Amino acid sequence: MLPRDWIEGYLYFLLRRRVAVSLVVGVGTLFFIWFTATQLTIFTSFFDLMPPNHPYIQLYIKYRSMFGTANQLVMVVEARKGTIFDHPEIIAKVDRITVDLLHNVPGVNGEQVLSITHPKLKTTLTSGSGIKVVPLMYPRLPQDQEDMEFLRQKVYTTEGVRGFFVSPDDTATLITAGFWEEYFDLATMWRRVQEIVQREEADGLVKIYVAGPPVLYAYFNEALSKMGYVFFATGAAIVLLLWFYFRSLQGVLIPVFSGLMSAIWGLGFAGLCGFTLDPLVLVVFVLITARALSHSVQSMERYHDEYFLTQNKHEAIVRSYRALFPPAMVSIVADGLAILTIAVASIPLMQKLAFVASFWIISIFLSVVTLHPIILTFVRPPKAHPPGRRISDVIYEGISRGLIAVGQGNLRWFVVGLFAVTMAFGVYFAHKLKTGDTEPGAALLYHDHPYNVAFRKLNEKFVGVASQLVIIAEGKKPEAIKEAKTLNDIELFARHMTQGEGANGNITAATLLKKIYRTFREGDPKWEMLPTRDDHIGQLFYLLTAGTSRGEMDRFFSPDYTNATITILYRTYNNEIIHNAIDRAKAYIAEHSRPDDSVRYLLAGGLLGILAATNEEVEWSYRVNVPLIFCVVFVLSFLTYWSVLGALIVMIPSIVAQPLSEAVMYLAGIDFNINSLPVAAVGIGIGIDYGYYVLSRIVEEYEETGDFDEANRRAILTTGKAIIFTCTTLVVSVVFWLFFPLKFQAEMAFVLMLLMIFHAAGALLFIPAMVSLLRPRFAVARAEQRAEAVLLQAGASR
Repeated sequence: MLPRDWIEGYLYFLLRRRVAVSLVVGVGTLFFIWFTATQLTIFTSFFDLMPPNHPYIQLYIKYRSMFGTANQLVMVVEARKGTIFDHPEIIAKVDRITVDLLHNVPGVNGEQVLSITHPKLKTTLTSGSGIKVVPLMYPRLPQDQEDMEFLRQKVYTTEGVRGFFVSPDDTATLITAGFWEEYFDLATMWRRVQEIVQREEADGLVKIYVAGPPVLYAYFNEALSKMGYVFFATGAAIVLLLWFYFRSLQGVLIPVFSGLMSAIWGLGFAGLCGFTLDPLVLVVFVLITARALSHSVQSMERYHDEYFLTQNKHEAIVRSYRALFPPAMVSIVADGLAILTIAVASIPLMQKLAFVASFWIISIFLSVVTLHPIILTFVRPPKAHPPGRRISDVIYEGISRGLIAVGQGNLRWFVVGLFAVTMAFGVYFAHKLKTGDTEPGAALLYHDHPYNVAFRKLNEKFVGVASQLVIIAEGKKPEAIKEAKTLNDIELFARHMTQGEGANGNITAATLLKKIYRTFREGDPKWEMLPTRDDHIGQLFYLLTAGTSRGEMDRFFSPDYTNATITILYRTYNNEIIHNAIDRAKAYIAEHSRPDDSVRYLLAGGLLGILAATNEEVEWSYRVNVPLIFCVVFVLSFLTYWSVLGALIVMIPSIVAQPLSEAVMYLAGIDFNINSLPVAAVGIGIGIDYGYYVLSRIVEEYEETGDFDEANRRAILTTGKAIIFTCTTLVVSVVFWLFFPLKFQAEMAFVLMLLMIFHAAGALLFIPAMVSLLRPRFAVARAEQRAEAVLLQAGASR
């Protein structure tokens, strides 16, 4: 623990320079208020969700202009009655939507808009002049039923249209629009898309479904407006709890001031650094703010106890904060450093959260440990309440006495055994938790949310345009893909991948060339093959590209014929499908790649490639992050008590909480992904505060009593009572999120709530039981040193 003289020196400095310190902190707070108001942005950035150094992401960034962005809006236009070929107006609607997406919706990459009316979608026709590749809508948009029948024939005979852009039952068609991954006006985009949907649905001819990452982020942005109600309800509940506990204005205002000041410093730091905060992790910041309130309540409760004992305000301030300084400091530093370890992940979202949350927590040292003694010098001392008169005293002391009874006698062994069983339970189920989404959209939104309804409709009607794995065939020499052998190898690879779990089709340059070659043989299906001669392959490429504009074939091969894509389509995806697809591709590449090949195969693009990279980074970072958290906490705990046993006693509840949190997520069906990882890690690291306060108070009381059971009793009746209240406050700070419209926020609130309750139970049940059973030597040694110091002081005074 910190030397007593240092602590007293710091306290006396604060009390002597209280005006100057207050002014300095006030100026700093105004500084951060300005950055919060002018620089802070809350937005889901596509690039923030990716590990930039992962080879899959580097490949995606390098070739995204070629195979298209994964940040793609998909729009299903479904005929309410009959098929899309029954009414020319349906095709006209598709054309209007396509043009609107190209010209009137911000953030759209114009090179990556596709629909059956877009000129990029080609078909092959034969005429008196030969074979030509023309837009699917050639020569015009359908005007009558005859035109519609001609369009139907073209859709049926064109590779890569039916099943991809027109559903197999002909009742729906698909429009896709790639968005720039960089920041764009999300609110305006979503408003324009909704206007388009409302306009085209107005006549009752079609029903439109919209999905894809940009739409998902738009729903998150839309939910931000509803967060104000949750914040208000949370704040009101906390104020009522503080009044219920303290029954004084200062008992409410001082903790609330501490929480708000830490929030201002944390958010201002984010604005100062130019960080964009993701709305999905805001529940973490609510918890940290409540943590500041928790520290404040601990200090207020101790100050009240000391004042009622001494009846001297100055002495009560010094005595209370001298005792609280060590556990408060180690708690704040441990929390801050533990959360900072999340930055080991290379994903920007997690790094930003780690830096902001860590600074936010460290600012509690100013808002509570530094300013509280100063504030208390300006306010009147608390009024004494007759013992037992307040209902809060009756409730909290009743709970405390029950906890004392459980921590004595043979029940101590029951408590230790219960924790061992809980640990075994957590370990057993924790290993079953898989990294990644178990179902698209299900991790973030409820089952009946419009986004999930749209995504299910997309998977029901189409092959899997929105769920793609893209493999790059990168040429080792110019025009590598003009070789017949290379194209044949690409086709074999694509066919192999299509046989994997969840795959529903593939499309490559070979797919298009085979269709043209078949046309030479009057459309006979048995001639849908690749020629064996390179010069014939070159002729097919010429026919394919002769009627196209720049960039129209980029999603299949590069303009210089050096690189090509292998696109595998999946109806849906989950962690198992993604993992198996990547493993299948790696195994094929390892087995079939040869040094003399003209191309090398590179993984992996498309949505599944990005998710695979993210899942791998999440799993690695979590396995590194958790041991780092425990190492940091162990070192700080050891330096606090100078005892390995003391460090282990205070850490064991957190050690048990780690697999328990994973078990809860598994049993509750909560996905372990990029969004839930930092929340789970924060919950593990931030709960150890209770243990420091309880163990430090037990050690302090043992110095007075020389009896561990009596020390336990006193600690639980004082510090323990405040912990019960602060745990209640922390639970209330997240309980309203259980009713938030975003499923993810509700689930994370549930996990955090259980973790906070478990940490409190560990501090109030397990730590006293272990102290009573083990009677740690470091506490006995401290008591002996204190007794010797008192004797020496008494001798010197004579």
